[in-house]
Amino acid sequence: MSIQLTIIGLGQIGSSVGLALGGKTDQFNRIGNDINNSVAKQALKLGVVDKVEANLPRAVENADIIILDLPVDEVKKTLEIVAPDLKPEVVILDTSPLHVEVIELAKQLLPKDRFFLKFTPSLNPIYLTKYEQGPYEGQKDLFQNSLIAISSSAGTQRDAVKLASDFAEVLGATPYFVDPYECDGLVAMSRQLPILLAAALVNSTVDQVGWKEGGKIAGMDYARVAELATSLAQSKVPGMAAILNKDNVLRVVDNLIFSLREVRTYLSEEDSNKLNEYYKRAEKGFEDWYRLRMTGSWEKEQSAKIPGASETLGSLIGLGRKGKKDS
Repeated sequence: MSIQLTIIGLGQIGSSVGLALGGKTDQFNRIGNDINNSVAKQALKLGVVDKVEANLPRAVENADIIILDLPVDEVKKTLEIVAPDLKPEVVILDTSPLHVEVIELAKQLLPKDRFFLKFTPSLNPIYLTKYEQGPYEGQKDLFQNSLIAISSSAGTQRDAVKLASDFAEVLGATPYFVDPYECDGLVAMSRQLPILLAAALVNSTVDQVGWKEGGKIAGMDYARVAELATSLAQSKVPGMAAILNKDNVLRVVDNLIFSLREVRTYLSEEDSNKLNEYYKRAEKGFEDWYRLRMTGSWEKEQSAKIPGASETLGSLIGLGRKGKKDS
């Protein structure tokens, strides 16, 4: 008996999940749903899914696993729509980056015995410099040699967590169990700050006197940073993710302001030695990170272990082990 997997949102992440399972159609029946009908049709044509279901409640009513590939500001509305039609023990894996607020939201909206877990991928390092993230940028190896950060609310059934772990491995990734609060701090630093920085760069240049001429000579350096400002284009409320993670984002923005003030001091004092040191420190920091990210040779850490539940992915559908909770 195959597992029904419903993918809601057929952007880069959702499409890549479907493509990664393309050789396992005997195990998975892939149902796709996207608010953009042309995207859904293209996903079907490209073999991302086996069937497209435009009606959201019908798309989820028999699902064993649901993948959400949505901007964080659309998660609430989607859960409200699908909640009445979810069968017991369905496992919902949300790939949006924020953890704490979204987990709390799911607790409020979902009926008992519907399991919601955060499932945030870091992506295959070979795609680090490929910035396209649209619906036609799915890759079957997008999760290879990567981590998928998994978290859930306290008391989530152990077998649901084990299923999320197994599914990450099926996609080619290593499951990485994280504390939701810690993960939101890491997301603010590594994902949200770069986007805010890009928006600040654009807003501090395009409205300035002389930009009409300056834009003519702006080149690769400007484009590589500024392009990040468009990465939230699919969100209806682009600033919501930052607001939901306000405390963490404020902290990293303060760190950035401190660093820029440091640069300003070196410039005003014409201290070339300290400015050169500042640049070299940044260069080394990037090179060290990039090498580790490409090789995956991070220091081994003990991540949270899942007690019990050694079954394979297929046997976990219809979880059935009542009373088993995470400690």
